[in-house]
Amino acid sequence: MLRGLDHPNLINLKRYYDEVDLEIGTGSTKKVTAIALEFASNGDMCQYMETSGRFSENVARYYFRQIIEGKNFFLYSNKLNVLIFNYSIALEYCHQRGIMHRDVKPENLLFDESFNLKLADFGFAKFLNDRSGKLSLHTALGTDGYIQPL
Repeated sequence: MLRGLDHPNLINLKRYYDEVDLEIGTGSTKKVTAIALEFASNGDMCQYMETSGRFSENVARYYFRQIIEGKNFFLYSNKLNVLIFNYSIALEYCHQRGIMHRDVKPENLLFDESFNLKLADFGFAKFLNDRSGKLSLHTALGTDGYIQPL
């Protein structure tokens, strides 16, 4: 699913290996698929909120806009002491390519070396059924605490 995606607000796929020998047990190997992903050096949003507390309203609005709304703007954050610039948004980019992430949560929002937001973990992602945006999802999934009420 990550193949062909390249966006400044996604954890991008760097390398994909169809068959890699994985050593298991006493020298025996098995063929597995392996991927190498972009590195986000400043942890995830959940870790940041646990150590720093709540975001100020300006910082919260900035990150909301970066992941959801897609407005280009910049913000100086006293807390982060950096100038933050929004390239464009990750979710709209995925949706335009027919991909629904389905597990957006603080633990899947990572920070790169410049504290730009990076959407990660496409384990629950699904392709839209067609380009009209119609989606048939019959499986309830997600992370407890973040799942919408049924």
